[in-house]
Amino acid sequence: MISNDELKKQAENLKSNLNTLISSEKEKLEILLECLKNLNTIIQEEDNFDNPTELIDLLSNIKSNLDNSRTNISNFENTLQNLDTSLLKSNKEDTISEIDQSNTETNIESDTVPIPSETFETDIVNSSDEPVVVEPENNQIAKMFEQNSATPRDNGLNCELKAEISDNNTLLISEIQNKVVLPYNIEDLKKELEEHPEYTNLQDLIDTEYIISLDNYKNSALSRFREAYNLMRKKEHASITDSLDLALELAFNSLLNPAIITACKNLDELDIYIDYLNSNELDKFNIFEIKYEILPKK
Repeated sequence: MISNDELKKQAENLKSNLNTLISSEKEKLEILLECLKNLNTIIQEEDNFDNPTELIDLLSNIKSNLDNSRTNISNFENTLQNLDTSLLKSNKEDTISEIDQSNTETNIESDTVPIPSETFETDIVNSSDEPVVVEPENNQIAKMFEQNSATPRDNGLNCELKAEISDNNTLLISEIQNKVVLPYNIEDLKKELEEHPEYTNLQDLIDTEYIISLDNYKNSALSRFREAYNLMRKKEHASITDSLDLALELAFNSLLNPAIITACKNLDELDIYIDYLNSNELDKFNIFEIKYEILPKK
């Protein structure tokens, strides 16, 4: 029969091997992520690919290997945690056994020592005082703020242009016009115009940022990868790793039109759409409308 000491020695050796395996898988993970970053740079910068199938296959292989490495790391770490728990339990049992044996051999009896009761007095701090509100002697400062906030910025927009452009709550995906028109609202456009002086007016901003050639979505898988990465990185300000993870996850979701990823303002909107897509309840999606214009089949 194997002694406890021998079992503990074997457990420590196993822990050492597991730590080595975890380190190896983490190194592999870093290499795969670096490859994915380089691949992402190519996908972001190129519009047309000579061999898109090769890129998609490479993305698929990287995804498969990343998933395997992460699964292995999780399994190894769980095994390591179980070993530590078992060793800790074994050490406690040995300690208790040694104490019991020592008490039996020395026949020590322990007397219960009564704890004297004492009365402690505590000072009670009265915390019920109401906070003192200091009223200003006059409201001139408040009036100044009201006047400033009531004066809208013109942004160089004339009244005629403001009247012509209205909110657009429809994502148009048109094969007939070969373009995608993203949804937008005027208030958001005004803020963007303030931040981007290179645009002369709202229409200029819409034409440049909200009307996209359908050719940009020619390869659906690579487009999903690109748009998912940009949503996470640019709109959610997520880390590169988290952005790549979502991009890799959505690249192979063939039911998801990449233009819908572009149209979503944030990850919450995209999550809601995907939930309804997976449950076949797209009629419940009401964040924006989606309109398709399909070329007639020849």
